[in-house]
Amino acid sequence: MLAELTAIAEKPVPESELTKVREFTKGRLRLGLESTNSLASWLSQQELLMDEIRTVDEVIARYSAVTVADLQRVAKRVLQQPLQMAVIGPFSSDAQFRSAIGA
Repeated sequence: MLAELTAIAEKPVPESELTKVREFTKGRLRLGLESTNSLASWLSQQELLMDEIRTVDEVIARYSAVTVADLQRVAKRVLQQPLQMAVIGPFSSDAQFRSAIGA
């Protein structure tokens, strides 16, 4: 995951790849809101977390507006922050995980 994030920060994602991700995300949003319960949950989360409710079309317009430069800017910002990781499983040492996040 960190390698992918670093790659996005350092090298622009091909526009074709970004287009695929945008279309997948838009489709997933629309399909995910087909049931009444899902729609009610989505609307209530917006109200509680953002104190405003955006329409599906507004959210999709925001997805469409994301650029390759936006991805790089956010990836760089995330990598500049102290990273934390949660790992589940029986491991004899946490050394490899700590080295992955620079701890």
